[in-house]
Amino acid sequence: MRVFLCLPSIHVQGRPLESRHFWGYPPWPANRIPGALLELSLPAVKAALHRGRLRLRELAAAPPPEPPPRATSPAVARYVALFNARDWDGVRALLAEDVQLDLVSRAQRTGRAVGDHLSNHDRYSDWHLVPAWLEGREVIVVFRARGDARPGYFIELTVENGKVRLIRDFRYVPYVMQDAMMAGSAAEDAM
Repeated sequence: MRVFLCLPSIHVQGRPLESRHFWGYPPWPANRIPGALLELSLPAVKAALHRGRLRLRELAAAPPPEPPPRATSPAVARYVALFNARDWDGVRALLAEDVQLDLVSRAQRTGRAVGDHLSNHDRYSDWHLVPAWLEGREVIVVFRARGDARPGYFIELTVENGKVRLIRDFRYVPYVMQDAMMAGSAAEDAM
């Protein structure tokens, strides 16, 4: 993830290049797509790909920067404490009226349906939440069991005026955590 985030975006004529350009729109022969979009010859495209691959190898080989320790925000700490205590009424009180839940690659909910969804966690015992920092962003990591060495997935909260406005839950895409750099005293203590 660290290497992917270091990559610059590609722009053509001042506009970002979108993925639809590479998947048959417009319908060009496969060997002409990069050159046609970027207005480059085939040797120029191959040279750029070679330089890009070398740069990716350099980025992947470089040791990751040591993230500075950071304090957990009060809103995230309160959310985690209430969630681990299974105090669903307390968690609901932290939610904004128009809160949005994004169960990444699974479902989206808004408003009261988010609060109702929280009660579903009572059926599962395979989680323990811990505040952490993941590649510079404050998140909540979820351990499947207290003794696990690494978290299974993470949750990202957006808090405004003391209320949770957005919950992005990565439970159904655990592969996102595979190469992630996690920091934070609470997360390190849990590991």
